[in-house]
Amino acid sequence: AKMKTEWNITSGETTICTDPTTRKDESAAIRRHFPRARLVKRERGHETFPVESGIRLTQTALRDALGNVRLQFHRGLVHTANGVIDGLQRYRRHEISGLPIKDNSRDHVLDALRYLVAEHLRSERPEMRIL
Repeated sequence: AKMKTEWNITSGETTICTDPTTRKDESAAIRRHFPRARLVKRERGHETFPVESGIRLTQTALRDALGNVRLQFHRGLVHTANGVIDGLQRYRRHEISGLPIKDNSRDHVLDALRYLVAEHLRSERPEMRIL
């Protein structure tokens, strides 16, 4: 796998969020390439891990009920095949179950977005849940 290493990594400011299934050797490779970045790996069971709460956090970051936008994208990402913009535009839910439809290409980038939003843009207030 080829990794782009021309990034502006600032110690104490740059965060790389990884999937809970990231293996130790993969984490070690990330740390070798980005030694000054903070590596965050949320495990299953962590409050910011569940998919639905992450989707709601992402929707709220894009535009909340008051019209506040906390998440914006670089215009250059628009034409990236299987990228984050493409994934958001093609996101679908199953019409019967209501669960997100995974396509094993765009869903990975959306997971990555969800991890970053959950890490940096979550509300300070606890999320309300209707049981």
